[in-house]
Amino acid sequence: MKKKIATLLFALAGGILPLQGAWLPVQNSQLQKPEAAAEAEKQNFALGQAHPDQSFTAVFSGRGGVFRNEMKFEKGKLIVFDILSYPESKTRKGWVSVAFQIADKQNHFYALQIGPKNVFVSRNLGKWAPIGGNVAKLQYPVKAGIGIDAQNRLIVTINGKKIYTGSVDPEFKPEFYQLVLNSQYASDMTKFTIGKLDRADAPVLAPQYKLETTTANPNGQFQAGEKVVFLAKVTNHGGIVPKAKIGYEIEENRGLIRKEIASADENGLLRVEITPDKPGNLRFKAYLVDANGQKLRNEKKRPLAEMRVGAVYDIGKIRQAGTEPSDFDAFWNECRKELAAVPLKSTLKELTGKNARKNFKVYDVRVDCAGGKSVSGLLTIPEQAKLKSLPVVVFYYSASVCGANIRTSYADKAISFEVNAHGIDNLREKAYYDQLRKGELKNYWHINRDDRNRFYFKGMYLRVLRALEFAKTLPQWNGKDLLVIGASQGGAQAIFAGAMDKDVSFVLADVPALCDHFGPLANRQPGWPALIQFGPGHSLDSRNAKIAECARYYDTASFAKRMKAPEVFLSTNLVDGTCPPTTVFAAYHELPQSIHKQIFTSPWRDHWPPDRTGELYMKKKFLHLQ
Repeated sequence: MKKKIATLLFALAGGILPLQGAWLPVQNSQLQKPEAAAEAEKQNFALGQAHPDQSFTAVFSGRGGVFRNEMKFEKGKLIVFDILSYPESKTRKGWVSVAFQIADKQNHFYALQIGPKNVFVSRNLGKWAPIGGNVAKLQYPVKAGIGIDAQNRLIVTINGKKIYTGSVDPEFKPEFYQLVLNSQYASDMTKFTIGKLDRADAPVLAPQYKLETTTANPNGQFQAGEKVVFLAKVTNHGGIVPKAKIGYEIEENRGLIRKEIASADENGLLRVEITPDKPGNLRFKAYLVDANGQKLRNEKKRPLAEMRVGAVYDIGKIRQAGTEPSDFDAFWNECRKELAAVPLKSTLKELTGKNARKNFKVYDVRVDCAGGKSVSGLLTIPEQAKLKSLPVVVFYYSASVCGANIRTSYADKAISFEVNAHGIDNLREKAYYDQLRKGELKNYWHINRDDRNRFYFKGMYLRVLRALEFAKTLPQWNGKDLLVIGASQGGAQAIFAGAMDKDVSFVLADVPALCDHFGPLANRQPGWPALIQFGPGHSLDSRNAKIAECARYYDTASFAKRMKAPEVFLSTNLVDGTCPPTTVFAAYHELPQSIHKQIFTSPWRDHWPPDRTGELYMKKKFLHLQ
């Protein structure tokens, strides 16, 4: 009879990873450096004690078996466990579970429960129940942590990242940590070894390198005169790799300025410093190399460990490059007259069957519009909504060819109107959208880009305004809260909406596009879709001269300058090469000083997906949702 052997090792770990991003509330265009250290301290624990140097074994055979090992609980400490492998029964109904618990003498507990393929957080305070934090498709080894902080919050981590944070019942009086191994209906014997492993018992594990990158300032922002400091750390199965060979590259405003191979120190840490000579964006990429300086790669020829992080430098000086035309406002006033000439006529078709939603009425909406296409979207209204009772949240879409989605995530707190970007059908088969993507709408972002009156985005922006006009006719709208959201291309639409409609009360624009088309004039990248192709010395041929003239009417920074919404929330990702952070800051600094504005930066993220910080802020402030 075959035996399955699983080994678990209690070990100290490096605590919870720092937050992936940082708040930067800014008013009157003056950047404020946050107190990052104080914020980080709130988020981290002191470490728990390692398990004593001893081994325990438990052998289960047949139906059921439990083994517990306890150690004293101490509030404010996070106990971390390394699970090197996991036992599974081959029988159809057999299973084994591992739970790390914080318990009292009455056997009430909060637990991090781990099965063969997933993990979830549970509690048993008179009644057992899962309470969240589920993670599926685990790959071993796994580093699991559980603790209760000074504010009586349960913190659970997997591989150094928080998967659950929640308040602990104030009557719960924890006394000890315990490891519970449970086997049910397992016909084979299962052996567990807990505690410190002897070298002979330790499993032979293939190298599992991990490379982490960060900046000395948690939000990735550095002021004039500061050194920009990048950090890279190498680990193998959670342990440090001294003197590891690390290759790194630094780009400034997307141009490569440094490429070197260096050695980490005895703690597996590499520190790289640079002092830029102009405002802009730096991107740092690190990767492991072999003795010959070649990138270490896996069996699929991909880099074995490669990570990026970004920084921005002296961004308070970044403003929109280029100039807007003198007749900018006159042009858009004419566009509004063109829209007003088309009566506001809408058609609503209530959805049934698989597209219906419990407690909501869902409508496929068409609204007549100027520009050759109608507004097309999906409207979701809480079934019990009263007249003039709810905010309206209007969603605009990123660069894609797809229909709108049905949104019920705001429960009964808001009306949701998702507007697809192209006035096309919603809820159609994939082949329909594929045909449009390859045909009529192929590279739509450059269609007629040399003619301000025929440029594709003119029609899209007219649909933005008509969607708002329709939303304001809904009898359930409360008449005051009109919120607009978008990411990338949708972020550009959201800023346009807030600039052109005085009734918009809040704008959320994640990584907004179409910003700072003339960035190359200031030796910076332009935002998507990079309309203008500059020649040597920023020269323009006849074709690009016409494109440049058109682009001056469609710069998101120019719309930001005309913002009417009283509150705006932007986000930018510091390794974003599609909508670079310099373009977003160029638009941000054009926002009027009279409004309340915030910008959130994430040093690790690329263009997609956007961070949800802004939407969570909106839900809490305007919809009163946690």
